[in-house]
Amino acid sequence: MPKIGRYRIEYNSSSNQSWTAEIRCYNDADTTLVGCIRFYKQGVPIPADSSTGITLPILNYELSRFNDVVTLLRSEDYVDFGKGSYDSIGASVAGFALFTGGEFTGDLEVN
Repeated sequence: MPKIGRYRIEYNSSSNQSWTAEIRCYNDADTTLVGCIRFYKQGVPIPADSSTGITLPILNYELSRFNDVVTLLRSEDYVDFGKGSYDSIGASVAGFALFTGGEFTGDLEVN
């Protein structure tokens, strides 16, 4: 997945959508949207993470995770996201996630 180079935070006081905040993520080279991260108030059903085609993941979190995600974006030199799978100490993990620390070349399979 492309590295997140820029992002735009929208934190709504009211909206016709069920999410309260959205972070739109763009690549490093230009203003191509590479994905969205949406945040929902506690008690609002959170939809499953999804992908609109191959290249545009949408990650969904409770609003309580907003500061954690913004901190990652601000403090890490390399952040990207997408759908991946890997083995973690006896457990298979598959799903959408934010990835930090550089482009992955190990046992992570990113779709």
